[in-house]
Amino acid sequence: DTWVQNLDYRDGEVQIRGESAQAAALIGLLEQAPGFAGVAFRSPVVQVAATGKERFHVAFRYTRVDGGP
Repeated sequence: DTWVQNLDYRDGEVQIRGESAQAAALIGLLEQAPGFAGVAFRSPVVQVAATGKERFHVAFRYTRVDGGP
């Protein structure tokens, strides 16, 4: 129930904007991803009246994780 409208990556920081049925749940999911750190909302979550979904803006730092032996 989530879609991404915009994804930006610059100097190790990722910013994602989109809509979700449960935007707060995204924070926990992203925090579990390897290489993701400092996951947080960049602006307040806004309820979209037309869809009932929540508009979000999340940012985090990304560091490549090599899958070597």
